[in-house]
Formats: sequence, structure tokens, C-alpha cells
Amino acid sequence: MYPEEYERFVRRFNQGEYHQAYEALLELWQRQTTQRFYKGLIQVAGAYRHWEDGNLFGAASLFYSAARMLREFAPRYQGMAIDALLPQLEACLHQVLFKEAHRPAQVELPVIRLVVEGLTEGEGQAIR
Repeated sequence: MYPEEYERFVRRFNQGEYHQAYEALLELWQRQTTQRFYKGLIQVAGAYRHWEDGNLFGAASLFYSAARMLREFAPRYQGMAIDALLPQLEACLHQVLFKEAHRPAQVELPVIRLVVEGLTEGEGQAIR
């Protein structure tokens, strides 16, 4: 139904395997570099990778950029509920900026769950 790499990205991302998700979609994006949708999703995974590495500037930059890029695909694109994803990206960005301003505060980053029609139904609780 969807490109294999996209499906692999969504599954890996929803399992919290951000590096593997990033790698899965990178191959597809490199074949279709004009596809801003894939680039935006890669940036979301990259933002989580930066967060995990303690690079708050990188995480904030990518969350912001991904939200700007993915906004043009709302409300839904390739089965993904973009209108549900955008507020989650903004919440993540706010948490990153809060942690940056209040170091060394313990701040949890919200977990984003990607919702894709025909792919993620029945996998835990989905935001629709």
C-alpha cells in the first residue's frame, strides 16, 4: 500500500527506534530528494536522535523545521494524520526550549506516535 521504506520508518519510529527509522527513510528520500514529506519525517527522527545525544540546539532546530515542512501536507498525507502530528511537534519543541532555558532541569520529551491509515490501526493508542 505504501513504500516499504515508509512503512519501516513508521514502525521503527513508533517503537522508539529513531536511528533505525531515520536510516529506513533516508534511502527512499535519497531517491526522491524533492519529496519534502519524507525529509520532514527524517527531521523528526533526527530531532529525537539529537535529544538523546543531548544536542538541544539540534533537536529544537529539527523539530521546528520538520513542523514547517510537514504543515504543507496537512491534514493528511500518505495516510498519515499530519493534523495530529503538528501539535505534538510543537509540544516537543517547547519542551526542548524549556530544558535549554532551565538547565539542568529534568525534562521529559513527549513521545510522538505516528498514525497512518491502514498501517498503525490496532497498535496501542493512536491519536486521531
